[in-house]
Amino acid sequence: MGASTLSLVHEKGVLNVPDDALVVGIDETGCEDYKDEKFPVFGLGGCAILARDYFRFLDGPWKDIKHRYFGGADVQMHASQLRHPTPDQISALEDFFTKLPFFRFACMSANSFDNETAETNIHLIAVSVMLQICEFAALAQPSQIIFIVENSTRIGRDLVKHFSAYRYGNGEVDFAPQVLVASKSVNVSCVEVADFVIHPAGAQVRNRLVGFPDPMNIIRKDFDLVFHRVDRRLSSYQEILGAKPKMA
Repeated sequence: MGASTLSLVHEKGVLNVPDDALVVGIDETGCEDYKDEKFPVFGLGGCAILARDYFRFLDGPWKDIKHRYFGGADVQMHASQLRHPTPDQISALEDFFTKLPFFRFACMSANSFDNETAETNIHLIAVSVMLQICEFAALAQPSQIIFIVENSTRIGRDLVKHFSAYRYGNGEVDFAPQVLVASKSVNVSCVEVADFVIHPAGAQVRNRLVGFPDPMNIIRKDFDLVFHRVDRRLSSYQEILGAKPKMA
């Protein structure tokens, strides 16, 4: 197991993260019961990076952007509140998402999601996200996986349960992931970046449902920026349309 350059403080103490561990920030968008008529979607998404690269390619650049363009490295950042960004802010975010080598992913569903299984929508979306993480883990070959989940009074407990329930392995290494919960008020960089990943994914699905904008121009600029303008190995997006019980 490699050395540790990243330490995570949590309610039970301090976790020294091995350099070859995969750190995954998770956030949500929408509501799992699709009852919001203006935003009838639900999804999970975020970012992932090896611990040895966390400060160089994610935490450091993100805090630098906040310091230079958003009022300070310690301010809270929420993608939904960025209504009228300046050209400099747009350029900084563009450079961050297109030039830095971290994995970004999202799995979305909408109110048309046909779930014929006994599992909850939250569980099915969480499993799909874990499969996306496995795609990247096959390239990164981590020794551990640490999920940092954005705190949610509504579904936080379910997310911790689901992300903790499965083991990962490649035939030689086998381990259970660790799951930590972080409030946005703590300003954990990977959780804030996760928010900026999942927000355009949710808005992209919502726009399609309501027929906005012009059907001939259906890709949002922020969605294109996050998911399309980067090496395809660093991006994974999917929408689940339905789920059926596995045939015997």
